[in-house]
Amino acid sequence: LRNHFGSKPFKCHKCNYSCVNKSMLNSHMKSHTNVYQYRCADCTY
Repeated sequence: LRNHFGSKPFKCHKCNYSCVNKSMLNSHMKSHTNVYQYRCADCTY
């Protein structure tokens, strides 16, 4: 149940990021790893 009080109950344990749903937290957690969903075939990006 969402509220209008700005509550962000999902918090990252590696930084001060917080968000309103687990899906956003899961996406954020990928920023702490070197695992990328898409990779360039021509460079290291």
